[in-house]
Amino acid sequence: MIMMTKLILIISALAMAASGDQRPMDGEEMGSDLLPQSSGEGVLLEEIIIMEELEYRGGVAKGYVIPIGPANIVFAVGTTGMVGCGAFDVVALERFGYPAARVRPTGSGSIESLEDLLEGEVKDANGPAAALGVEVGMRGREALDLL
Repeated sequence: MIMMTKLILIISALAMAASGDQRPMDGEEMGSDLLPQSSGEGVLLEEIIIMEELEYRGGVAKGYVIPIGPANIVFAVGTTGMVGCGAFDVVALERFGYPAARVRPTGSGSIESLEDLLEGEVKDANGPAAALGVEVGMRGREALDLL
């Protein structure tokens, strides 16, 4: 239950950061550690979630790194679709018509950073992503350029 409450607070803080609103919710005090903080490269929430703007051929994408215990959930959202680590179900996203590609690391281990994501290799791409030119085997950055 504590983990769920923390996750809800983090999601709420993300929504507030995206809207530019930094007021506490429902009159409750929100710890300052949940409000957006600058980390130089991106926005840091509770020193856990990293959001970084990434320049790519389609403009500026938003990249996210969310630690979840022993692993990170890493993804980048472009103007028309997203590239993510192995935690994402690109087939489920296809049901919404959303272009998505799943990337695996080129070395051993897992995708831990946005750099790993962009240097990784596309393992799966759903139909909408394939229609935009995303192919299995291309680098994550190449896929993001198409999305």
